[in-house]
Amino acid sequence: MMASLEKLEISNHSKANGAKLVVEFMIKKFKRLAPSAYFWVFVALFFSVFLPNKQLFLEPYQMAQKVFSTILWVRNFNEAAEPTHLGYFWAISLEFQFFVIFSIIYLFLGKKYVIYISVLFCLIMMIYRPGEKMGWLFRFDPMLYGVLIYYFIRYIGQDFIENIFKAGRKSKIFISLLLVASLSAVLPMLAIYSNFKFSVSSITAAFMLLLALSNNGYFYPKNKILSTIVDYIASRSYALFCTHILVWCIVKRVYILLGIDNQLSLFLFAIVAMFIASEFSYRYIENLLVVKK
Repeated sequence: MMASLEKLEISNHSKANGAKLVVEFMIKKFKRLAPSAYFWVFVALFFSVFLPNKQLFLEPYQMAQKVFSTILWVRNFNEAAEPTHLGYFWAISLEFQFFVIFSIIYLFLGKKYVIYISVLFCLIMMIYRPGEKMGWLFRFDPMLYGVLIYYFIRYIGQDFIENIFKAGRKSKIFISLLLVASLSAVLPMLAIYSNFKFSVSSITAAFMLLLALSNNGYFYPKNKILSTIVDYIASRSYALFCTHILVWCIVKRVYILLGIDNQLSLFLFAIVAMFIASEFSYRYIENLLVVKK
């Protein structure tokens, strides 16, 4: 995102083109996010209407509301008002909203103010988040921490980051596992701190990102086979996100229709089906509107 915005950065002599550049940037992001999000939410609607099971696919009228809010990129607001197990598309809406607001601020005010505003909002969200108990549906501070990490590395220098985080193989494995465990433990351990717990989780994830970007092998093994697996999953991450829960619901519905009651085979088949669906989504849907250079 930052690389794309920096290419569009408006100089003092060209701010009149700001609105045009913002629209161009948003169209680019729309083409990247929309095909998969729209396709899979309509798949959910299809099953809701033609193979109904309200425990898996919601009632048709309710699912139609979810589709409409997804199309308008306000699914997080809809889920805050009416939470469902198929509400994971809230994250895509939040990401798109972030792109819109952040790009406007960046392209009109510039890098310096973006950094100041990012720090300010990260501090505010430690003590206040909109949405009260559903505030996690509006937690855009992880993306702001990512922006700050981007500029921190550019300011300090990649070589400095690489040198300061050098460590032996065992130490890197220990640190990586400790951070993953910490990330998993933050929310339950700080459950009473409704806002601060999300900030701690975001900071932990940001530090993990910093380690990963140090090029020292944190979270990214130098073993060719393992790194290939990581690269594959990373390239399909958006496709996996769009399909993981929905595919499980579809497989569960098929098992119910066939009268099969075997949780182990359901789990294994759902995993395989998820990867097949994500591969299909990645190859034929995700880049449908993206023009490759």
